[in-house]
Amino acid sequence: MVGGILLFAAAILAMLWSNSAFRESYAVIAHIEALKGVAIFVFFLSIGIELRHEITHGSLSKPRQAVVPIFAAIGGMAVPVIIYSLVNAGEASARGWGVPMSTDIAFALGVLAIAGRWLPKQVRTLSLIHISEPTR
Repeated sequence: MVGGILLFAAAILAMLWSNSAFRESYAVIAHIEALKGVAIFVFFLSIGIELRHEITHGSLSKPRQAVVPIFAAIGGMAVPVIIYSLVNAGEASARGWGVPMSTDIAFALGVLAIAGRWLPKQVRTLSLIHISEPTR
């Protein structure tokens, strides 16, 4: 739960910082490639471990139960990309379609961290499949 709250607090802080008079210092930190690489590695490693457990022992171990969550996860990737592409059609920013497809993963994890224990198991499983889909 603390991790989810920290994620949302960090996102709000980043939005405020990047739009403040100190935005140059934000840009310097945002361009540190090593920091981004380590964060992505740790993030997807933890997701991979969870997904492997669900596939071998959990609710994704039976193919009939996994069909709906898999198709929902594909839609969960495609819909943000389609919306982003429609809004940015013809613009230089149209190449950034990977951002909306991948950032929702982190926020889905944040919501699960905060409200996960009150959600039904099927919702947690669906979210786990969507989170584990490759982003590029």
